[in-house]
Amino acid sequence: MKIDLIIPILRQLLQVIGGALIARGYLDQGAADALSGLVINGLALGWWLFDRHRINRRMAETMPKAGEAPHA
Repeated sequence: MKIDLIIPILRQLLQVIGGALIARGYLDQGAADALSGLVINGLALGWWLFDRHRINRRMAETMPKAGEAPHA
């Protein structure tokens, strides 16, 4: 599943949860928006770090090691 699909689904889920917490009086609108933004940005950052790790690992596997001749 791609991040392009996860973020909108997560945003909608957080809006429903935030609405329920606002209705019960645990949060106000500003706090719900801030919490939603924090979770979404945290997920995007985590996804980016994971993706960079995968890319860097793949690059390290394809690069010749020091002292080795490149494969032709």
